[in-house]
Amino acid sequence: MSIRPLCVLVVLAVSMLSTFGPASAQSTWGVVPKPIFELGAESEDTLETFGEVRGVTRLPNGDVVIADIQAFSLRIFTAAGVFRRSVGRRGDGPGEFQAIMKLYRCGDSLFVQEWGEPLMKVFHINGSFGRNATFLSPQKAGGTGYSTSCSPNRIFINSGWEVAKDRKVGPFRATIPFWLNDADGKVLRVLAESPGNERLGLTGPGGRLGGSGPMPLGRLSVVAIGRARAYVGTADSFAINVFDLNGRSLPSLRLSPVDVRTTPADIAEFVRSDTAGHSKGAIERSLKMFAELKWPATLPTYSALVVDSEDHLWVQRFPRAREAVAHWVVFTPNGKEIAKVDLPRDLVVAEIGKDYVLGVAKLPPDGVDHVRVYRLMRR
Repeated sequence: MSIRPLCVLVVLAVSMLSTFGPASAQSTWGVVPKPIFELGAESEDTLETFGEVRGVTRLPNGDVVIADIQAFSLRIFTAAGVFRRSVGRRGDGPGEFQAIMKLYRCGDSLFVQEWGEPLMKVFHINGSFGRNATFLSPQKAGGTGYSTSCSPNRIFINSGWEVAKDRKVGPFRATIPFWLNDADGKVLRVLAESPGNERLGLTGPGGRLGGSGPMPLGRLSVVAIGRARAYVGTADSFAINVFDLNGRSLPSLRLSPVDVRTTPADIAEFVRSDTAGHSKGAIERSLKMFAELKWPATLPTYSALVVDSEDHLWVQRFPRAREAVAHWVVFTPNGKEIAKVDLPRDLVVAEIGKDYVLGVAKLPPDGVDHVRVYRLMRR
C-alpha cells in the first residue's frame, strides 16, 4: 500500500497576528507541506480508495481509524499507511453496521452513528465494542442533530433541523435549537435558539415542495465543544457565541472583519468543488439548478469550528476563490486570539492534536477522498 507525498512545495507556516498583544508577544504556527500520512490514491487495491469518508481519528499509537460510507466497518491503518484490521461488519447485531453516517472521537471512545438513526454504537479506541446509546433531541420530531461535535469528556453539542412549517420552495432559514447531550444520549440542556442553516427548498411534482438541501454558499450553523466551553456559530457576523457546560452565556469571540461580498469567482469555485467526482447526469442536473439560482449577496463569515487537543478553538474563515490556502484563527479557552494558521485549502479538518492536523481532502479531477495527516508546528 503506497503513501503518496503532497506535491505542493509552498510553506504553509505564516506569522501570527493578534489583536490582543504587541508583536513581540506573538509566535508562528504552521504545518509542514508534505503529509506524514496519506491514503486515498487510485489503485486496484480497494483498501486504498474510499467512497466517502465520514470520519477519521488518530489514535495515541499513531494508527488512523477511517469510517467510509461504502464500508461496513471501521478500518484501521498504521502510521505507515499499512492496513492493520477492521472493526465491525455488516449486520444488525452488536457492533455491526448497515450504513455508517459519522464517526466521533470522544476521549477514549469512538461513537459511530448509522444513517438516519439516533442510535450510536460505542467502541473503545482499542476496537472493542461497548454498548449502544440512543441520542435524544429537544425537537418534537426527534432524531439526530444537523451538526454534532463531542468533547474529550464525552459531552456532545448539536444543532437542530428546521421543522415542516418553516420549509418553502426556494431559499429559507429557520430558527433551530442548539443543545448538549451526555454520553448516554440524554439531553442535558438547550443552549440557544438561533438562526440555523440556510436551506434551499426544491420543487417537486406539480410545483410543490419536494424536499430541501443546503443553500449553495449559504450560511451553516457550526458547533464545537471543549473541556469547559461550548461554541455556537451562525456565520451571520464575525462573532461566535460561547457557553459554559452549565448553559451560561459567556463573552463571544470575534474575528477581525474582512470583505465577504460574493464574487463570480466564488460561485465558479463552488460549482467546481460541488460537482467534482460526480456522474455526468448528476453534474448536468446541478448545473441546471445553479443557472437558475439567485446566489447569496454575501458569503458566510466562517465555515468550521474545531477544538484541538490543547482545548484551543480553531475557526476557519470561509474560503474565497483563488486562495491557495485556508485561513484559520486560533483562540485560547479564555477567548484570547493566539494564532493565525494557513492550512491546505482542500483539507476538511477532522482533528487537531498537539503536533498534527488530520483531515480529508477531496482532490480533483475525480474528487477522490484522501485522508491526510500533517505535522503541526506550534512556535
